[in-house]
Amino acid sequence: MILTMFVTSDHGIQLQDLARKSSASDALIGVHVPHLYFTKKMEFDEEEVRGEKSIGRFLIARSLREFSGVENCDEATRKGMMDFCYYLSIGQMDEAFKAIRFIKSESVWEHMASMSVKTRRLDVAAVCLGNMKNIRGARALRKAQEAGESEAIQCAVLAVELGML
Repeated sequence: MILTMFVTSDHGIQLQDLARKSSASDALIGVHVPHLYFTKKMEFDEEEVRGEKSIGRFLIARSLREFSGVENCDEATRKGMMDFCYYLSIGQMDEAFKAIRFIKSESVWEHMASMSVKTRRLDVAAVCLGNMKNIRGARALRKAQEAGESEAIQCAVLAVELGML
């Protein structure tokens, strides 16, 4: 298992993500956002695992979940997304939204909307839909909320609108 966290003097240790290590990965040797770097198990010379990229014969780069699909974003976007994740982990939603307000990349907003569905953060998803100018998705989410649908149903509606199924 790979546990990522934020550690600060103000808020202590805050869990950020928990994910399984792939069968091709061995030891974690470094982190440079947006990637985790692992040594590759010697018995794995097969195709790459989804979300991972082989670097030569001995290394694997794996994208942090929040950056999967948007690894090549600019530095300002990367910083905004990391700040967003940090503020989200400590429960400061206003600061989290301020951190991503300047992001203009539609692909980043689409990715964040998908992540919001997976983490069931419908408040974040609504902001993402607005920045994507996805009126149909925003309307479907609002109707599900007004109808009093469960969180699971609201997430399912949003997943359909985002083409995640």
